[in-house]
Amino acid sequence: LESKKLDEVVTIPENYAGGQGVKIGLQRGERITVGDLLIGLLVRSGGDAAVALATYHSGSVEAFVAAMNQKATMLRLENTQFKNPIGLDEDGHYSSAYDLALLSKYAMRHSYFRHVVQLREAEVTSLDGAIRHFFQNTNRLLGTYLNIIGVKTGTTDAAGESVINVALGSQGHEILAIIL
Repeated sequence: LESKKLDEVVTIPENYAGGQGVKIGLQRGERITVGDLLIGLLVRSGGDAAVALATYHSGSVEAFVAAMNQKATMLRLENTQFKNPIGLDEDGHYSSAYDLALLSKYAMRHSYFRHVVQLREAEVTSLDGAIRHFFQNTNRLLGTYLNIIGVKTGTTDAAGESVINVALGSQGHEILAIIL
C-alpha cells in the first residue's frame, strides 16, 4: 500500500498449487492487480497472493521478508520477527499481541486496508476476466451486533486460532482486541 499502486498489474510467474497454507487459486500467467491480490490476501488469507505480492514488491520472497523485518523495526515491533510473508509456522517466526496491536493500528490508517478487512466476501478476477476467485472472510464477527469492522483471523498448528478485531464503540471510539 505504501510503495505500489492498487491498479498495478502482477503477472503470476508460476502455479502455487503445492506448498502450505490457504490459497485463492492463482494460475501461472494470470494477470491480476495489486489491489485484488491484497483482497485475496486479507479476506481469504491467500498464501499464494502473499507470495505473488512479495515477489512483485521485492523481487523475491527472501528480500520481501527482509523488508518486512525492516518495517517491523521502524514501527518498533520489538517482539516480532518474520520468516515468511504468509504467517505460517516456522522456527524464528513470531510476534506478540502488543506488536500486533501496533501493526494493526498502523495498517488501519490506510483507507484501502480498512475497506478490505471489512469485506465479508469478495470476488476478484484476472484482467481478461477468464479467471475468477470467490472467497468468504473467516471472521464470523464481522458486521455482528458487536459492530466489528475487521481486521484478521489466522490459524496455524503451532499458534492455534487467533483473531485481531476492531469494534466501533457507542461513542465512535475504536476498540482493538487481539486474542492469540
